[in-house]
Amino acid sequence: MPQFQRQKSGQAKVRVLSVDATRAYMLLMRHTGGKMQVLPGDVYVCDEKSVEMLRENKIQFEEIKEGEKRGEQ
Repeated sequence: MPQFQRQKSGQAKVRVLSVDATRAYMLLMRHTGGKMQVLPGDVYVCDEKSVEMLRENKIQFEEIKEGEKRGEQ
């Protein structure tokens, strides 16, 4: 299953808040040329350039640390 694969170095998992989910999806599709990994719950596997692009466009997101489960603090 994709959610159990190890992340490559230089990539981060980000969870986009539902307010900006559609806008973030369209921006990431345009930025990556449609080649991105999307996981359930508006979670995207992005490289550092994509994360910076989300910040520049003021998309609200949170980075998911390796091994973190949903709902944990």
